[in-house]
Amino acid sequence: MQIKLRGFRKKAFSTLEIVIFIVVIATILSFLLPKFDTFFEKSDLLKLKSDIALINNGIQKEKSKNILIQKYGDINKLDDANIDSEKEKLFEYILDFPIISTSTNESKNGYWAKVSVDKYIFFTRKNQYEFLLKDGQFLCVSSEKLCEEIYFELL
Repeated sequence: MQIKLRGFRKKAFSTLEIVIFIVVIATILSFLLPKFDTFFEKSDLLKLKSDIALINNGIQKEKSKNILIQKYGDINKLDDANIDSEKEKLFEYILDFPIISTSTNESKNGYWAKVSVDKYIFFTRKNQYEFLLKDGQFLCVSSEKLCEEIYFELL
């Protein structure tokens, strides 16, 4: 017994149509992917600049508070976080809401790592920026080019 289906025809894409579709999508992605990388790098830098402004503001606030209680001298410690550990609270002495750390092994983009008592690193997709607490100031100690990249827009 044979069943005849009238007007039923199987429709499908031809191989050529599928290849053309893949080529078009690949071409579009080849233009978009570098833009996404640049976008994410810029967002990490924006977060870094924001964090630096918060940290410097917190240091100034702490200095002012110390002057009012007649405690003179430089701030020489920003937190009690363990060195090179993940999920530590960084800058807790000067910020109302501490920043959560990463480790140098993990190197998560957009995160800070504490590498010594007074030295910190911020990771982006392309670079790592090093900072040092010295004489009560939070200073960039990376290459001059990297530091200018951060402070050029802050000043």
